[in-house]
Order: sequence, then structure tokens, then C-alpha cells
Amino acid sequence: KKFFVKDMVDIFSATNCPCFRGKPKVFIIQACRVPDKQEGVLYGLPNGVCDDETDHCSVSNVEQTIPDRFGFLYAFSIIPGCVPCTGSVFISHLVKTVRENAHQQHLSEMFTEASGRVAFQYETKEGYKQMPDVQNNTGMRIYMRPLNA
Repeated sequence: KKFFVKDMVDIFSATNCPCFRGKPKVFIIQACRVPDKQEGVLYGLPNGVCDDETDHCSVSNVEQTIPDRFGFLYAFSIIPGCVPCTGSVFISHLVKTVRENAHQQHLSEMFTEASGRVAFQYETKEGYKQMPDVQNNTGMRIYMRPLNA
């Protein structure tokens, strides 16, 4: 049966679920997304140092609104159009990364780290790669504090 993320998001939108308005909603999805094969390519680190310049935004005292679908953090085990290497490699790495880093990193950082591990470490016998997909429109850092911390 086909499953559309938009249908799930609509259930938790600010309009349909006002109690979650402005609050983060995290979805971790382990599913195929229109299969295709993505071959691996050679990777080399560029020379030089990158300088990240940021634009500064000012906040006024006027009433603010947020988009209806604000506050969602998605972690898909694979980008659209690719075939997964094996079962739940991304989920396994995500669990490991959260266990190791929940006390110091926010959730989006941990999702990105787990995605990188999968992208660089896994390849099928035929040379195809798996790339998880992390999408964050929460506008905030979400921390998970371990129970024993």
C-alpha cells in the first residue's frame, strides 16, 4: 500500500492539531522510496578552508505567524529514487549515534552524522550506495537528554 508523508504531516499540522502548534514533531521512516540504483563515485576532500558567512535577521515585536507545517524533522532511511543496501542500516547507525551523542548534540546533528556513516560505509556488491535523507524545518535545536544523565 502506498504511504504519503504529506498525509501523515497533515494530521499533525497546526491547523489539525493546535496543541502541537510551534512544537517539534520528529518522524523516522524506514521504507523504500521509489526504487532506483545510485552508483558510488570517487570522493576526495577539497583543498582550502571554507568560510561560512551568515545573514543576521532581526526579530520585531509584532505578532508572528508560523507556517502550518512548521516544526517537522524527518529522517528517511533513503533518498527518493534509491535502493537500500540492507535492512535497517540507517536505523542501526541512528540508534548508535544517539546513544553516543545525546548528551552533547542536537537531534538534527545526530541524524546528519548517522546519514554520513551510511553514505560512506555501505555499498552493495554491485557498487550501489545508500543515502539517507534528513529534512528539518523545525527552526530549532532539539536535544534528547539520556535518562541516566
